[in-house]
Parts: sequence; structure tokens; C-alpha cells
Amino acid sequence: MARTTPVHTGYTIINGSGTGINGYRIQVWAEYAFGEPDLQNNTVPLSLYFYTALDPAYTSSTRGTGLDSSLKVGATQVDSVKNGAYDFSSASNLHLLGSYNHDISYGSDGTGTAVISGSFTTVSSYISGGSIQATLTLPPIARQSSLGATDALIGQVSVIALSVPNPAYTHSIACTFGRLQGYIDQQGQFVEEETILTGQSFFFQVPTTFYRQIPRAQSGVCTLTCRTYLDGELVGQPQETTFTASVHPELCKPILSAVLEDTSEYTIALTGNPKRLVRNESLVKCTVSATPRAEAYLTGIKLNGVTLNSQEVMLGAPGYGDIVLEATDSRGFVTRYVAKPEGWVEYQRVTNLASVRRDAPTSDSATVTLTGNFWNENFGNADNQLSLQYRLGQEDWQDAAVEWTLADGRYEGAFVLTGLDYTLSHAVQIRVKDVLSQADKLLTVQRGIPVFDWGKEDFCFNVPVSAPCLNSPEIREMMTRIKNLEEIINGSN
Repeated sequence: MARTTPVHTGYTIINGSGTGINGYRIQVWAEYAFGEPDLQNNTVPLSLYFYTALDPAYTSSTRGTGLDSSLKVGATQVDSVKNGAYDFSSASNLHLLGSYNHDISYGSDGTGTAVISGSFTTVSSYISGGSIQATLTLPPIARQSSLGATDALIGQVSVIALSVPNPAYTHSIACTFGRLQGYIDQQGQFVEEETILTGQSFFFQVPTTFYRQIPRAQSGVCTLTCRTYLDGELVGQPQETTFTASVHPELCKPILSAVLEDTSEYTIALTGNPKRLVRNESLVKCTVSATPRAEAYLTGIKLNGVTLNSQEVMLGAPGYGDIVLEATDSRGFVTRYVAKPEGWVEYQRVTNLASVRRDAPTSDSATVTLTGNFWNENFGNADNQLSLQYRLGQEDWQDAAVEWTLADGRYEGAFVLTGLDYTLSHAVQIRVKDVLSQADKLLTVQRGIPVFDWGKEDFCFNVPVSAPCLNSPEIREMMTRIKNLEEIINGSN
């Protein structure tokens, strides 16, 4: 049966098999143990022994001389016996067929295997020999340190942590971001020259020079390469990790501002300040200042949704809507800015709701009643003023003196037109003016119509006459007066 107990305590057994008529009556085995790996030399000690002996469960009388054995590690024979004695009559008779106590080399990645084989022969046909063969896996060693890093905003800190299997190790960490290459020093700064580091964690201050590598992106991948050293010698292979370096939106959006200025000499004279705008009247120039940040570039500026081709634009007379600017950079960041002047003059244009009425049907005068809205305020450098002009037909305009009543943003007043033939209608234009606007209204003074008129042969009422009772005293008296009037007229003719 298989051997279960090693000769050397703590060793691992590899069982083989015997050959010959009674080959099953013996145990053939090897036992081995690995020592402490040598990290610097990349090796591990291997102790190996090759044995055979009678299986305690059987008996045998085979003995003699002429035993030959061979023990190999890999393809190399490391030990042997030539023409040795053998005695399988007792299980206590151990036959050491070979041994090996040397270092086995690891691969560059810190792993490795060792193929061992052993065989022996005798001159007996009953127990003619035996063999073992196995592939041993070397105990793995951490050849180099590994690392990891946290994602970070550019200008802030990425925490780098090393997993270090040997406290005697030192390291260097190379850093690559886009076309930018350098190293991390002991203080976590980005430097040009390789720096040997001690310790297992570092606070890497992600440099703002990273911005230049990603002018059209909001983030990029930074590659860190760790090299492990022992006594100045490189250990194993460099190890890599990556982290994402991102731009800070609030620190990288374009800087946007604008100045609104009045270009109208007339309204500037009223306000005394070109940056104080008169609502609906100033001729406004908007000068935009847009600056990209963090190595980006501007891709567009819009004013109220319309792309600007210049950073100076004439807006005309602004109403009540916001003047909204947007600047977009190459990373897609957008800054919004509502442009405002130093102040608004909330001017309202004058209105004209004039009406006219002839003072009497046969009068040559008519009264114009004036009313409307009037902004009765100060512009900052001058008061608003209300005045009136009129003209009859296509005559020249004439000024009219009016005693105005001003209250609650409205005006009231009146003036009298004279020289209006009552037999004709007359067109009259009324113009109400303030210092910035005017409002015209075309009025018609109707032809005057008397209550009645008469001729040689007739008498005509120009108004409806109601006669509920022709025999009433009132009617008889009126008829008498008419008759008397006719006599007077006839007498005059």
C-alpha cells in the first residue's frame, strides 16, 4: 500500500510503485519540503529524498547487491547509487536511493515548477526495481508590489495605495496622462525625474497640466506604473493601474459677462449716464466678454438663442425681455449670463385719446378734450415734458398752450379751436408730445346744424318735433309766434 508517514517530519510524500513478481510488496516513494523563498535571488530551497522499503503488510526474503538508482530534478540527474546492497526482508530496512538539497529558480512572475523523477533496479526478478515521478509547484512569491488609485478631480487628490509584500521594498511610480509623462515624488507632486519612494500610500496632487491633454473632454484615464526595488535592484515586472481624472465643472466653465451701453446721444443727454438705459428708447450696444478656462476653447456664444459672429452687437431699443447670453466651450460646458445695465429708466411712451366737440351748432369754435398716458418722471439728468401741437387740414403745425392736469401717470387738459365755419366740417390733427415720443390723432369737427332755419317760402325744423296735442295751449301759442314772425319777415321783404 502507499506510504503515508514521511521519514522527515513535515515533508510531503510522493508515492511510486515497485516492479517484478513481488513488486507490489514494497513501497517506493519520495518526500520533499520547500524552504523560505529568497526574493532577491528569485529562488526557493528544495529538500528531496528518494526511498524504498518493504511494505509492513507483506513479507519478503529478497536481498542482495547490485542495486542501481537515479534521482533527477528536471532533466538533470542530481544523485544516484551504484551497485548498492538491498534487503527487503524487514520493513525497517530503509533504502535511501538519492537526495537533493538545492535552490530552485522561479520564473519572472514569481511562480514555477520542478519535475522530479527517480528509479532503481536490482538483479532480482522478484523485486526488480521501482520508480516515482511528479511535478512540484513551487510556493508562489509576491515578486513585486501592486497598487491602486482613487478617481480624482484635476487639481485635487488621488489616493494611491501600494500592496507591499516585503517591507524592505522601495518603489517608483510613473504617471502617464495623454502625452504627458512624469513621476510622483514622496510629497505626491508630479515631477519629471524618477523618484524612489518609501511607504505604502501617497496623496497624489493631480496637476492642472492635465487640462491641456483633454481640451475636448471632461475626463481622461491616467495610467500609473509601479516599479519595485530591493536594494536598488528591480524586482519582478512593473505593475499598472489606472484612475479617471476629471475636470471640475464649476471651475472649468467659461467666464462670461457683458456690458450694456446706450449709444443714443439724445437719451444719454437725458440720463447723463450711457450705462443707464431708457426702456424702449435707448439704442443699446452689448459688448460680450467670454473667456474659456482650463485649456478649453470657445465653440460658440449665443444671445437669446442666436449665435453671435462678433462679441459686440447692437440690440436696438430693448423691451422687457431678458438679454440672455450663453457661452459654450470645447468640453460642452455652458455658462449662462443675464446681461443687465447699471439701471433702467422705466419710461412709457405718451398716448393720445383726444376728442373734439363744436361748442354750439352754429358756433365757429370747438373744444378739444385731451387725455392719455404720460410718464411724469425724471430721466436722471432731465425731467419729462408734455406739449401739444395741432393743425387744421394741411396747414402748418401750431403750438398750443394747455394747462395740464397730471396725476397717476395720466394727463388731462383742453383747448379751444376757433374760426371754424359751422356750415363746414373740419379735419384737425392733434399731436401730444413728450421729450422722446409723440402720439397723433386725427379728429373731425362736424358741420354745425341749427335747430331750425327758414326761407321765403318755407320754415324747416332740423330736429325732431313732438306734437302730442295740436290744440294744446302750448301749440296754439307757438303757432301764434310763428305767424307773427312770418309777418315780420314778409314786412321786411
